[in-house]
Amino acid sequence: MVYYCPEKETIVLYFPKPLHKGRANLTINFSGNLTEMSLSGFYKSQTAADPLHQITTTDFGPTDARRHFPCFDEAHFRAVFDMYLIVPRGYQALFNAPSNRRRPYSADSEEVRFESTPPLAPFQLATVVGPKFSVARLNNETTHLSNETSSNKVSISVYSPRKPVQEEEEEEKEEQNQEEEAWHYALDTTEELLTFFRYYFDRPFPLSKLDLVALPNYEQASIEKLGLMIFSDQQLLIANQSTASEEELQSVASTISHALAHQWLGSGLVTFRRWTDFWLFEALATLMEKDSLQSLFPHWRVWERFTGSELRRGLQADASRLTVPLDRLISHPNDILSAVAYSKENAYFKAVSLLRMLRSAIGEEVKDVKLIKRHHFLSSFLSKCFTY
Repeated sequence: MVYYCPEKETIVLYFPKPLHKGRANLTINFSGNLTEMSLSGFYKSQTAADPLHQITTTDFGPTDARRHFPCFDEAHFRAVFDMYLIVPRGYQALFNAPSNRRRPYSADSEEVRFESTPPLAPFQLATVVGPKFSVARLNNETTHLSNETSSNKVSISVYSPRKPVQEEEEEEKEEQNQEEEAWHYALDTTEELLTFFRYYFDRPFPLSKLDLVALPNYEQASIEKLGLMIFSDQQLLIANQSTASEEELQSVASTISHALAHQWLGSGLVTFRRWTDFWLFEALATLMEKDSLQSLFPHWRVWERFTGSELRRGLQADASRLTVPLDRLISHPNDILSAVAYSKENAYFKAVSLLRMLRSAIGEEVKDVKLIKRHHFLSSFLSKCFTY
């Protein structure tokens, strides 16, 4: 028997007889609908390019995976996921893991199967389904990332909805080429940053592909999931690198760097144990964002700008009578949303400053991942707050 507890957002399964200790398989048949009035769960996202064709995408954070399928929807529960999607014929389907098979399912639909994921928490899953995607890749080749002991190949791609078909094929082709060129800066920057994090954490990127999806009129914050990241197209678009301002270039690089930091912190290498530690989840990613940009683009003086802007805003927020502690009690999903609402000043400004102060006290060997092993700066946090 199955009982639903709406106030706790859980279901309770009762079995007719006691279960034996050990491994078991549980099969649950369920159904659901795409969300249309909410930007959470598995929902429809209409594109301005072609309103007749809608894109469906996901946002499972912090606790909306349970809207999509029955699961242990907590950050510290991780599992290997095997996914397949039934999509209209000709539609593109993206998932955290690469696809490995596509075959006809019916007269007007196809089945797309994906490789198994590394162990992930449910909120880290992501899917995008839609028609007419333009794909821009880095020189149409894979990016080779390697170090002395191991190597892996990562294919980096930017997916964006195609515009409606033009009457003249030449105009359509020229417009498509210009659109693909607009993603070159995002692709090149992703390659550089991915290499940086690969060496910094001394861990390979766990997948063979990394997809960046750029959607028009995308009203959500960036979705930074392992292997699949979703942005507003304006967050990645650089129409002409030679005429773009430094501020525009830095904005794109910062967005990508923060998202890539989450490929290791929160998605790939470690996951926080409790939603109470959400501030650390974001603070570490922001710290790595600043460090990577300072290393690759020193002329931007990222940390100097942080001190003059974000640090000041963090101090002002912390001096307010409405300030809240970094570590807050989370006893209900609504408390998570409340904590996230206060995360900008807390996690992005105040907490990052706190981590910088602690790091300065320990030592400045911050460009070497051995800092984790030598001084236990990050590992002291990770062992208490994160699940390896």
